Amino acid sequence: MTSTQSHDRLVPDSASPADAASRPPDPPAAGPRRGAAVLAVVMAVSVAAPAGTAWTLAGRAERGRETVRDAEAARAVAQTGARDILSYDHRTLEADVGRAGRLMTPGFRRKYEALMRGVTAPQARRDGAVVQSEAVASGVESAVPGRVVVLLYIDQWTVKRDDRAPRIDQQRARLTLVERGSRWLVDDITTPGPPG
Repeated sequence: MTSTQSHDRLVPDSASPADAASRPPDPPAAGPRRGAAVLAVVMAVSVAAPAGTAWTLAGRAERGRETVRDAEAARAVAQTGARDILSYDHRTLEADVGRAGRLMTPGFRRKYEALMRGVTAPQARRDGAVVQSEAVASGVESAVPGRVVVLLYIDQWTVKRDDRAPRIDQQRARLTLVERGSRWLVDDITTPGPPG
C-alpha cells in the first residue's frame, strides 16, 4: 500500500479525497513551547505562594510590634493620667475636673464631668475632702490597634476636714484608652474594688 502526503498527513492511496477531508484533524502535538509555558506557570505559583506567605507573616509581625508600642504608650498615659483623673481638692474642683477632662474622649469627658459635678463635688465640699491618687503599678490587660485596656493599682490618700491623719486606700482602676490622632485618650474607667 503506497501513500501520498496530503496536508502533512499520510493518506492511503485507496482513500478518496472526500474521505480525507471528512476526518477530524489530528490534535496538535505537545511541543516544547507548550511544555515551557506549563513549567513557567508551575514555577511562578511555587515562588509566589511562599513569597505571599512571607509577606503576610511580615505584615503580621509589624502589626504585632505596633500593637506592643501602642500598648506601652497607652499604659504610660494611663499611669500618669490617673493622678489627674482620680485626684481632686474641694477648693479647686473645677480646675481639677478641667485638667482631667483634657485626657479623655469627648463622650467620656461628659460622663466624668456629670459625675464629678453632680455627686463628688457636693460631698467633697461638705467634707472638705482632698484626694490624692498615684498609680504604683500597671499592666496591659488587652491591646488591639487603636484600643488598649490598662489595669492600675492605685494608692489613694484622702484627708477630710475633721480627720487627724489621711486615710490610705489601695484601689484598682481599669482604664480603656483609644487612639485619637497621635494621642491616647481615656474612654472609660471602671473600679473593680480593692485587691483581694
